[in-house]
Amino acid sequence: MARSRPPQKVRLGNIKTLTLRRGALTAARRTAPISQLTCHGRPCAAYEPDIVQCTNNGDDGLGNVQWRCEADLPAGLRFGRVEVSCEGWSRAGDADVLQGSCGLDYDLVRIHSGLERGEDPTIPSSFDRTVSKLFYALYAAAAFIMLYSFIRSLLARFAPSLTPPPLSSFWPGGGGGGGGGGGGGGGPGPGFGGGPRGPPPPYAKHYDSTPPGVGAATSSASGSGAGFWTGLAAGAAGTYLATQARQRQSPAPAPRVHDYAAARDRFRFDDDDRGEGSSGGMRRAAGFGGTTTR
Repeated sequence: MARSRPPQKVRLGNIKTLTLRRGALTAARRTAPISQLTCHGRPCAAYEPDIVQCTNNGDDGLGNVQWRCEADLPAGLRFGRVEVSCEGWSRAGDADVLQGSCGLDYDLVRIHSGLERGEDPTIPSSFDRTVSKLFYALYAAAAFIMLYSFIRSLLARFAPSLTPPPLSSFWPGGGGGGGGGGGGGGGPGPGFGGGPRGPPPPYAKHYDSTPPGVGAATSSASGSGAGFWTGLAAGAAGTYLATQARQRQSPAPAPRVHDYAAARDRFRFDDDDRGEGSSGGMRRAAGFGGTTTR
């Protein structure tokens, strides 16, 4: 019958590498064993690395060993908080630890998708989104007005009976201009004598019963309305483009790393592309952290 190996004491600073596996437990003597890998964060429900390898990066000068922990992670995930925990040989905080008792407690965080494509991860402000929506709305309105006016002019030329009313008739108060003109019946009529009458109008294939000047006024109102909205849309477009140009010319702000974890300032992450594909593939990710002894 094989005898179990007795517990071994090892200096924490002398440990060079830790290879930790998901689902495995640590060795224990004074305390209960813990999982070699413990993941925290919402992404853990979708993915956890099977193996994480931590390398001793040296002492921070205060007796706390620093670790670089690496694993294969999806391109959209990175390590957050990273902390190695080992069982102290005689007490918590002991510089000597039980061999095989170290485990890793870490966070997985999801990064902005724009970072993977090399884009600016800054989220646009609500004002910028509102201006963009207003710009596109004005652009669509101007395009509609121009298209409506073009189709109306074609119908007025080739199919007058199908010509739709001008846009000015749809505006508040725009359709009330046709109620006047009822008081001009006092002039001399045919057969009643009076002043000399002018010659009859020339013959036309399509007789236009519209009084002189009315069509010009209507066309002028329609054109002025279309010109107003077109000018407004053009002005909005110019303002928007000028604002964007000024933002591009202004000094770029310092890169920001999104704070997905409360202790983000205690670590940084590194990423080495292993050539396994672009966004959506697997990459080698690393997290940095310290040590606690329980």
